[in-house]
Amino acid sequence: MPPKELMDLLNSHREQNMRTLFHSAEVRFKAGISTAETTRLQVESQDIRRNAERASGQGSQGSQEQNGFVVRMLESATGVSAADLKAFLPSALDPSILSNVAPFVGIVRSGERLIQHIRDFYGTAVQRYRSIRAVAALHGGNAKAAGEAVKKMLQKALVAGALDIGRTASQFTVGLASACIDGGMMVNLVASVQKLIQRLVLIGLDISERNAAMQCLRNGVFNRDVFKASPLLGCYYLTCSNTSDIVGLLAAPGGNEDWMSKVEKSKKYIDPLLASAREQIQKSRLEVVGIPCGLVNAA
Repeated sequence: MPPKELMDLLNSHREQNMRTLFHSAEVRFKAGISTAETTRLQVESQDIRRNAERASGQGSQGSQEQNGFVVRMLESATGVSAADLKAFLPSALDPSILSNVAPFVGIVRSGERLIQHIRDFYGTAVQRYRSIRAVAALHGGNAKAAGEAVKKMLQKALVAGALDIGRTASQFTVGLASACIDGGMMVNLVASVQKLIQRLVLIGLDISERNAAMQCLRNGVFNRDVFKASPLLGCYYLTCSNTSDIVGLLAAPGGNEDWMSKVEKSKKYIDPLLASAREQIQKSRLEVVGIPCGLVNAA
């Protein structure tokens, strides 16, 4: 069969497999994530209260206006409205968390500048996250190169915040200290605020991926664009596919090499790729349910 016809056949077969796998799928936060994040946010917000009270030299219960400003901080850090955030992760708006952060708001010199710093922080994280997600689309025609690219995507995209936000965190911290807080014991306070905001940004990236994935699934997009929208769906696809389907995803047939030879040579790259996919499924706060291959276990 000519290479073009073979590729058309493989694309059609892969699209049908993806449709079968994902037509009833839903991407959601894993059970227990809300409770776990509540605990972490509680601890981090308590650190903010303690450090803010030390910096100001006085305690604070937090006014309704200050609590409202904290909600704006959460919205800016996650990139979604308070209503959407509550739908995805109700614990983020726990009243005790809002009241813990409120004393910090009481000593902020310029609230609007603080909000802008947080928005810039989130925007940079999203930009870097998307650039990493797209790496697989830049490779084709070579199973090894594409396999390494997808492996890199799987390893980095789902932990983009932990790997790349750090480059922006120092800039955010400097801006926070210089533009928003006036005097006092700032170092510990700035560090505690930065830690909370970074966690919220990571949650926001998960919400962004979840929304992008669900948009693709609802619109019946069952091609490579699904993986660019959601690396997590790519992980599930890989772990639920057979070898030939994965090779079809990674390499285009053609050239002088027999297609089956490409399949055989690609196996040594595919096994580590699958191990990485399973690992990222376990690490992710999100999960994909409603797929026929069932629960994916870590390698």
